[in-house]
This record gives sequence, structure tokens and C-alpha cells, in this order.
Amino acid sequence: MLIISSPHGVTENDILRNCHLSSGRNYANLLEKAAQIHLKRIPEPNPDGIGSHYRYQIRSAQDAFCSAMVISKLMMRRGASPLSEDEVRSLTRPYDTSAPHSEGKPYDTWQEEPEVARVVKLEG
Repeated sequence: MLIISSPHGVTENDILRNCHLSSGRNYANLLEKAAQIHLKRIPEPNPDGIGSHYRYQIRSAQDAFCSAMVISKLMMRRGASPLSEDEVRSLTRPYDTSAPHSEGKPYDTWQEEPEVARVVKLEG
């Protein structure tokens, strides 16, 4: 939910701080695979001036919709209610509707509970 609710993107450090995960990069990669999208990666310098990290950003309203569907699916697997139509509309509204869908490779094996599911559990 963190990436989709932040139209200007989130950094790996944002993900680590807000979601208490071991890797911000893994969260972004898992979302890309599950939603079959490609996130925009914007390099940003680290606060200490040594090295850099990425800001991950959803590219389009269609990619945001695909991400919302993954989140809903994970919520239902946990026995929670899926996102409502109003919630999906609210989450996708800030994104560019004219931008093309950034189609990724199909990935539908969610047998193990990846960290993306853990984030939904923490936030939901």
C-alpha cells in the first residue's frame, strides 16, 4: 500500500522505515512481479552523501490499478475484505491516465507469503 498511496514514489529507506522490512528493494521487486508492471526507478543520493538508493514510482493509472488488485487479492487471502471500488478509485486517481501500462512478465505464484503480503497485513 505504501508505493501505491505515494504517487511521487517511495525510496528504499521509506519502505524500510515505514514497513519495517529487511529490504525495500525486495518489496518493490515482488510488487512488480505480482502486478506484472515495471516501476520507475529514480536514483537518489543517500543522506550521508555516500552512495545512492532508488525511489520507486508507479508509472500509470493502469499500473496503479494492477497494484491495487494484487493488494486486494492478498487481503482476501488473509480473510480481510478486499479494497472497495471507492478505495481503488482513490488510490489510482493521482496517476496519469494517458501513460501506457508498463507490462511486466506474468508472475502468479504466491504460494509463500512474500514481504508484500506482510506489508498489507501491517497496514490493513
